[in-house]
Amino acid sequence: MASRRWIELSADPKAVRRVVEHRGFTDLAARVLVERGLTEPDDIDRFLSPKLADLPEPEAMAGLAGAVDLVVEALGAGSPVCVYGDYDVDGTTATSLLLDVFARLRHPAFYLIPERGGDGYGFHPALVREAARRGAKLIVTVDTGITGHEACAEARSLGVKTAILDHHELPRELPAADAIVNPHQQGCGFTDENLTGVGLAFFLAGALRRRLVKGRRVKRDGFDVRELLDLVALGTIADMAPVTGVNRALIAAGLDRLTKGRRAGVNALRAVAGVKNRPVDYYTVAFSLAPRINAAGRVGKADDAVDLLTTADEDRAEQLAKALDRQNGARQDIEQDILARARKMAAENPHLDKLYTLVLAGEGWHPGVIGIVASRLVEEFHRPTVVIGFDGAAGKGSGRSIKGFDLHAGLEACAASLIQFGGHRAAAGLTIERARLAEFMQAFERHARKVLRKSDLEPSVAVHPVDKLDEVDERAAAQIDAMAPFGIGNPAPVFATRGARVVHKTVLKDEHLKLRLAAGREAVSALGWRMAGRYGEVGATVDIAYQIGINEFRGRREVQLTIKDL
Repeated sequence: MASRRWIELSADPKAVRRVVEHRGFTDLAARVLVERGLTEPDDIDRFLSPKLADLPEPEAMAGLAGAVDLVVEALGAGSPVCVYGDYDVDGTTATSLLLDVFARLRHPAFYLIPERGGDGYGFHPALVREAARRGAKLIVTVDTGITGHEACAEARSLGVKTAILDHHELPRELPAADAIVNPHQQGCGFTDENLTGVGLAFFLAGALRRRLVKGRRVKRDGFDVRELLDLVALGTIADMAPVTGVNRALIAAGLDRLTKGRRAGVNALRAVAGVKNRPVDYYTVAFSLAPRINAAGRVGKADDAVDLLTTADEDRAEQLAKALDRQNGARQDIEQDILARARKMAAENPHLDKLYTLVLAGEGWHPGVIGIVASRLVEEFHRPTVVIGFDGAAGKGSGRSIKGFDLHAGLEACAASLIQFGGHRAAAGLTIERARLAEFMQAFERHARKVLRKSDLEPSVAVHPVDKLDEVDERAAAQIDAMAPFGIGNPAPVFATRGARVVHKTVLKDEHLKLRLAAGREAVSALGWRMAGRYGEVGATVDIAYQIGINEFRGRREVQLTIKDL
């Protein structure tokens, strides 16, 4: 593990002093807040204590009132509603959320989700015909549909209305749906564009509840949308949405609900993941729960994930959770095989150092794991990366990006080389003809060279400089912890101290590096996960980049640093 370039952050000293005076913040915590643009007491309070009461009005979102009209019309007619979702966690949680809503309203509803390997991503005319065959007069898409021109036309020809809820980037021309809810629409009055598919589904549920209560169709206490927030947190975190603004309030409330364990499927999933007896935080979702839900759509059928999240039967939930756990294990095996081949392919490219992008392709590479492989390669090579699995004359690809590179815009610049594409800044998917691979690689590389500098390809870490380690005390650690949930857009802050004196160093379990560093009257522990290989670099002093936490063991609490770089 090589060192990364450290980018030292600075905060306006006058603003820091003002924040220190507000509720007695430590200088360390105040610098983090100021660097994140939080200087006013009211803004800081809203950030540290996000409240659902501060959420924008749902009706401010363009198209939402029209979507509610369509649902209310279907409720009045008594006709089944088809919820059409995507196979990732955002799609399956959004699907589950709306099914939960219709179940509470005792209205008939069913769902359809395309299969990743067979149907591929998107809103498909064949599944529209299936929905019509099953009696649906309304299809509500979630996390998909914004490019579904043919599907919307097919629905209209069959007398089926469509409401599209999709957060992905808008195409040049919108499909002819009866209602489109997407915060990227021009003229949308909603204050936050970063909602995911499940976030849009939640706001639809809120607006629907308000309409039904106002019309005395349901009692005010008979339909509580807060009970859906566990699903919102799962999907929003898994989709790598920014943990800022509206999402921050939704995630904070949703994590609390996940910890309380009100949903049978979530409890079963926590059990198989080994995280049942501890609070659910952002990282529990991202690294323990979400991968297992995602495994259904990657190597199995997304139906298993929806069934898990909607069942009230604890035995059924246990069976489904164990099945997803097995599928996740299979996914990991497939992923490691493809990753090894892709990594070797990249490393053996004699022009790697000169490339601004990575485009790697293989025969039969599983479409359910290439996105994860792309993420791993970005971590290792720090370039916008697209991984493609070919099957016959065409292939499906998945891309991941780096800071400063809009992946969706990059694919749009190469649209002439692609059959289709979609996604957002950080992640996207595509379909391509085998014969046009070289053409696409060249076009993608040309575009990246226009928008990236060579320095953008160097791995870096932003750090808050700390002169003396004795600043890192339990009070500062508690104030930093209060800034959670951390994640995309609100990362856990990294601090850096140069010339820290090493009191002791050792290796734990042949894998992890542990240091004791001088910090005033007492030493502080620092743990570097899987950093044993850097033991020899540590001398009498060390420059260290770290995150701050509290370690509790056998009733004793102490500050512990997690080493990010040396």
